This record gives sequence, structure tokens and C-alpha cells, in this order.
Amino acid sequence: TEVIMESEGVLRDMWNALLFMKKKYREIETAEWFTFKTGFRVDEEPKLISLEPFDNEQEIKDSFLRNWPYFNKATLTPRGVLVMRTHVAGKMFYMIEIQRRPRKAKKKDGNPDEQKFQGLIFTLDDQNQLSPWLRIFLADIRPSKGIMSKMTGKCPGTAESFNHPKKSKGQVPSEAAILNALRKIGVSLTENVQKQPRSQKSLQR
Repeated sequence: TEVIMESEGVLRDMWNALLFMKKKYREIETAEWFTFKTGFRVDEEPKLISLEPFDNEQEIKDSFLRNWPYFNKATLTPRGVLVMRTHVAGKMFYMIEIQRRPRKAKKKDGNPDEQKFQGLIFTLDDQNQLSPWLRIFLADIRPSKGIMSKMTGKCPGTAESFNHPKKSKGQVPSEAAILNALRKIGVSLTENVQKQPRSQKSLQR
């Protein structure tokens, strides 16, 4: 099933950053999100893929693990996963982010705080492997409680986990996280710098 993404938080920042970076960096050609129901879409309002509860939920003694697949246990709202795809210099890259629960405590700036998770960036040797790989990911990320580094070796391609830097020189939130992700798989970007018009004085020469 699909989950609606909340209006604030890291997932929203990541998607907005990718849209922004598509305009800023000449190598980024597309920005898309994916669910099994819709396929790839370019709509500016993405949806998430929901995690399933454990089949043997009652048999899991660890209550934190048992509740982990839920974004809100009280309402049985499932935790969502954002899947994004981008073409960078003609090559396809995918990124996965896990929906974070808000924390009761707030940041120093007064904004709500969230759980901390790494993201996952990967390529595929065969693009037809995306759906089978995502189903493996959605099942196996639950017992690891969202530890992305445990998933890199299972990907049918090349995968790296990446951090979300707190301090960033980027123009928008999470721009640094995407740059960090791309660097980990050997991709660097060039800003779209428009040529400045020559001065009238130089034209007269």
C-alpha cells in the first residue's frame, strides 16, 4: 500500500532537494519517485511504500522491534519508505529513505526532531531487478530496525549507505546529503553556471 508523506522532515527535504538539484546541476537529468502501484512518477507530491507488520508479530518478544514497522503504533499507521530515481550523466541511480517518527523533544531552533537513519543509494546491474530487490529490502530492513549498512551486500548491483550532514553549505536542506550519497559511488556534479554577458566596453573593442 501507499503512504502519504508528511509535510516536514528529512524525506520531504530529500525530495525537494532532488528537484532543486535537477535545476542546479547539469548532470542531473531527472527526478522521480516510485511505488509499486504507480510506477515512476515526476509529480511534485510523492507517495511512500508502506512496510508490512511482522507475520509472527505476537511471537516477537522485543516490543520495540515488534512496533518498528509502524509510523504510529496507536493508529496502526505503517512506516513508509521513499524510493527515488535520478538519471545522472545518463546513468540511473536510486535512493531509499525510511520515514522517521517525530520525537517529543524539539531541536534548539524549536522545530520538531526526528529519528536518525542513514539513506541508501544504489545502482542495478539489471533494471528489471528493481521490484524484486525492493521487496527483499522492505522485508529485511524491519529486523535490522532500519540499519541501511546491513542491506548493501544484498543489492543486485552496487549499494552504499550514506549520512545526512547536519551542517551544510548547500542552498537547500538535504542537498549535502545527496551530494554525499553521489560522492560515495564516485559521482561529482557541476553547477549550471550561466555565462555572464560581456560588458559594453569590451564589446566596443
